[in-house]
Formats: sequence, structure tokens, C-alpha cells
Amino acid sequence: MNSFYWSWFVSALVLAVFIAWIGKKVKVPALDKPTIWGFLIDARSRYSLNRLQLMMWTFLIISTFLGLLFSSLFGKNPTSALAIPDQLLGLLGISTGSAVVASAVKNNKDVTRGDKIVRSTPPLQSGDAAPLNNHNKAIVPRFSQVFLEEEGGQGRDEIISVSKFQNFLFTLALGIVYVVLTVKTKGYPSLDNNVIWLIGISHSGYIGGKIPNKD
Repeated sequence: MNSFYWSWFVSALVLAVFIAWIGKKVKVPALDKPTIWGFLIDARSRYSLNRLQLMMWTFLIISTFLGLLFSSLFGKNPTSALAIPDQLLGLLGISTGSAVVASAVKNNKDVTRGDKIVRSTPPLQSGDAAPLNNHNKAIVPRFSQVFLEEEGGQGRDEIISVSKFQNFLFTLALGIVYVVLTVKTKGYPSLDNNVIWLIGISHSGYIGGKIPNKD
């Protein structure tokens, strides 16, 4: 097997274990035990699409970087790992910027109308009744929250947010394309600039959907 594949696989495995370890260290009040997915849970104790996107691109790009670095240490081009394509930097920049803006919007809402924000409930103790929100629904962290409405009266945590779901599908599809192209090229994949524009538009729609007060 090509040395890049081995280096990439080992780098990805080590990163995955490290990320899972970090996730287990996160204390989520609404859960009665740690989870390896703790790094996806935000300050509202909900699974976050922004965190998923940012962690996915960070994982893919860094594992590829390390794979190229270790496989080229004794090769003819030891600096190939440093030649990260502009498109990949753009993807990481969009995900980071989107996460920062979304976090700012949610924090502003928490400050200005915190009594209306439904947060995840703390874990139940033996014999306790299930905690309810102001719509008589018990709320706990679950992965489906990455594409469900976070606000909006009766629809929160039940209705799919079109902008979030679209963003999730684009992210998933592009992640698969990234892996396939990396395997074929044995290095950083080459993405068309229109793909970056598409992801940027999708993130803009996602952020725009968070700004209005839906409660």
C-alpha cells in the first residue's frame, strides 16, 4: 500500500481517538454519563451543526496534512504537505466564520431573552418526574438536533429546519467527495471554486435563518 495511505489512516485514527477522548471529558448537565460526541454539544446542551461542520473539516484537512507530512519526510518533496489548496482553506474559513457568527447570534438571544430559550434538561434522579419545558416537552441532547428547529414555539425540536438540513446534506456530500478525491490523488483534493461558492451560499442561508426571533 502507498505510504500516504498508511500515514493518512494512522493520522486519522490517532486524531479520532484524541477527539473522542476530548468529547468524553466534556460535562453535559443534561446527560447522566459522558459521551464521545461531547465536542458536538454547544453551550445550550444541544448538538450543533456548526460544531459538526467545523470538526469534520478540521479532522479531514489535518489528517491529510499529517498523512502527507509523514509520507513525504523521506521522499523527494518533503514540503508537499505545506501546499494546502486555497479552496480547502476557504472551506475551513467558511466553517469557522459560520460557527463564530452563529454562536454570537445565539449568545445574543440568550442574553436578551434567555427566559424564552429552551435548554436541555438536567439528568433525572431516581424517582424524579421528567422535566418539561414551557410546551410540556422533555428536552435532551440528541443528534437529530443538528437539523431540527431550535426555536419557534410548538415546532422546536420537532420540525426540520430546511436551511440546517440543506447545510447538513451539502456538508455530508462534500465530505464524501473530499475523501474519494483524496484517495484518488494521494494528496489534497482539487475542488472547483463554484463548490466553495455553493457552500458559502448554504452557510449564509443557515446564518440568516438564525437571526429572526422565532418565539
